[in-house]
Amino acid sequence: MCIAILTTTHPTYRFIILNNRDEFLSRPTAPVRWWSSRSPDSFTNTTATSLPVLSARDLARPAHGTWLGINKIGRVGVLTNCLETDCARAVGARSRGSVIKDWLTSCPSSERIGGQDKDGNVKGQGSIEEFVSSLADLGDVGGFNLLIGDVRETEHGRGLAIISNRSAGGSLASDSARLSGYCAPSGEAREQLQVRWVDWGGIESGTGETIALSNMTLGDDDHQLKWKKVSQGEKLTAEAVAASLRAGDSEDALVERLFDVLSTDTLPRLPGGLEESAEAYLGLLRAGKYLYSSHWEGSAASERKESNRVEPVTYGGPLWHADADSNVDRA
Repeated sequence: MCIAILTTTHPTYRFIILNNRDEFLSRPTAPVRWWSSRSPDSFTNTTATSLPVLSARDLARPAHGTWLGINKIGRVGVLTNCLETDCARAVGARSRGSVIKDWLTSCPSSERIGGQDKDGNVKGQGSIEEFVSSLADLGDVGGFNLLIGDVRETEHGRGLAIISNRSAGGSLASDSARLSGYCAPSGEAREQLQVRWVDWGGIESGTGETIALSNMTLGDDDHQLKWKKVSQGEKLTAEAVAASLRAGDSEDALVERLFDVLSTDTLPRLPGGLEESAEAYLGLLRAGKYLYSSHWEGSAASERKESNRVEPVTYGGPLWHADADSNVDRA
């Protein structure tokens, strides 16, 4: 399942994002490249401005949204889905990838003063607060957690925000939904926009925060409600940064430490045979950063492309690109 870990605790780097996207291998996806276009189903009540964005793109839906990207003026965003019990509601009528696409490609008209720098980059973009306030109704969008940031806004204290259109907390959500981290079915979960501001820290003060997002809901911040993979991801990332600072690491050495964090395999291994198939693992996905199946001889929930066609795969190896120790293939 997807995970995104953000830390602003490093005194040299404004922020560090670790991200793993778990997806069907057959889902059409464009590779990372620079692109520039607005969503056909934009969520903001703003004037469109086209900005160059670096990201991969989802080609399965017409919006061609993304889940992780950065643009040339310093805006960054990363998105995870919110796990829901209603499949139709989880997909949504509109693509959640368009929300992050809107952030990366547009700006509020009140701040759009026009003009470009010597490299042709658009100047005068609006703030995160204005972007959040400009978001239109997101009730028909699948549940998501979205981290957005603007490196130019560190001095203002509100350059990073976590936004979600679902919350399992509060009186309208059942206890079972809260404790499992699932968004409650329609009629139970609250759909108003949830916003949490993140402390930049790091550069000036050496403080900052380390926060992980997965497919749990934004309201589950209580330690007892956090998924193990989320709390452990935060802990390991904070420890990696601290160890790197003590050792005086180079940038490459720091990057290796962070990939070690993402390579951590915490999925419990269940004894037994075919009777403990995919369904037996569903309740354990909150524990692991990667779903690794070396002890599982059932039908893998994965697909591969052969001879220009996609077909199911049945094997006992990793479900995602990883080696025998669940280390991530960065190729």
